[in-house]
Amino acid sequence: MQADIRSDLTNWCNAIEDKIESMDRKQNRILESTANISEWVEGLQAVVKEIESQVGKVTNASDKIVSTASPYQDALLEGPGRMGKKAVDGRVLYDIE
Repeated sequence: MQADIRSDLTNWCNAIEDKIESMDRKQNRILESTANISEWVEGLQAVVKEIESQVGKVTNASDKIVSTASPYQDALLEGPGRMGKKAVDGRVLYDIE
């Protein structure tokens, strides 16, 4: 009788020990995965900062274009190196008026 109880207790202890080892392995995998995810997140944050920088540059460029935009006629007649209406071909003036 005592040998049977001792055998049952030994089996239970072994089963509990196996479960604890299994849980330990799973916990280690979870910790490794968490570390990998943290590294990926840091990489993504760097990419997002780069994208934000590029978006900022595009926004600044479009704001500059909008603020310095002039109608086509003004650009054609008074742009750099132009001499006003006298220097523009009459056919072009007819098209833009």
